[in-house]
Amino acid sequence: MDRENRVLLIEHLDASGAAIADASVRAAALRAAGCDVEVVVLDASEHDDLQYPARMRRNGPGVEAYCDDACGRELLRKRVARARGERVLWASATPGGGDAARLLPADVTAHWWPSGHAPLHGITRGPLEPLWRDGAPCSGSLVERESGGRSRLSLWDGVFILAPAPLGREGGKAIIDAFAEAAGDRDEMDLVVCDHASEDLEARAHARGISLRVHFVGPAPREAEAAWLATATVAVVSGEVPLSGGLLLRALANGCPILPAGHAAEPIARWLTAHGTDWHRGLTLAESLAAALDRTRDLQDARDRGREVAAAHSTSALTARLASALGSEDVRAA
Repeated sequence: MDRENRVLLIEHLDASGAAIADASVRAAALRAAGCDVEVVVLDASEHDDLQYPARMRRNGPGVEAYCDDACGRELLRKRVARARGERVLWASATPGGGDAARLLPADVTAHWWPSGHAPLHGITRGPLEPLWRDGAPCSGSLVERESGGRSRLSLWDGVFILAPAPLGREGGKAIIDAFAEAAGDRDEMDLVVCDHASEDLEARAHARGISLRVHFVGPAPREAEAAWLATATVAVVSGEVPLSGGLLLRALANGCPILPAGHAAEPIARWLTAHGTDWHRGLTLAESLAAALDRTRDLQDARDRGREVAAAHSTSALTARLASALGSEDVRAA
């Protein structure tokens, strides 16, 4: 194979919902596009992926992983120097690969593979140009088809709104307030947040009289995330922290409509609108939560449409996009 078709894929786990397993999925799309792929992971996550627990990360099949710290970045820099190909693809939610991508030598052909949504403020944009100009939150992500129709056991006894990622300060307050307004007199509804407890948000919930109905359950590994998404009424995201595009697609694939909250989530809101899953259009955040509780017809339609949108983000679709973006003769012919 030509050297130009040999790719070093660097999967930077810099977003909520990202996991080491994503690297293998992206590598499979590259191989289907005719590339010879080496895979390295730069891991900034704070919890384990059950498929690749921490003890396996240095010896997992086909995966080399380094912690995203000074030592790990130095090891990655040396690994890049040993790469067999001339092209590096840096998959991250942070535009341009973020500050970490500056470790790449200037003479290496490298591009940023957008893998999610990052807020406009509070992040450091990296030096890499994107593989494609479409900046949509899910433009570089895909959903694997599950085999066997595996059932999901609920992790929560009752009806609940799910925050599958950290809420952020301002977005979190808005979501707590909206939940209090929408569900204050509906004892059947809880808010479950897949993050560690926040003193500010706990105090906010206490002040609104809903502290016993707001639950911080910690970051969700991939298998637990699937159970949360499959049984939640709706997933609410603030966009104030980087979000994996795969997380958004997995929510839709599980029939869990997405409700963006606040200014930082506007790119996600625009993407949902463009794909016809904006069941909340014209409603306030509190009204949207109330509509979710009432399971309106618009919400049910959004569930069906969301599954279609997720299904369209397949390996074959991403492979075709990669073939066009990479542009070599062998890739175009694959």
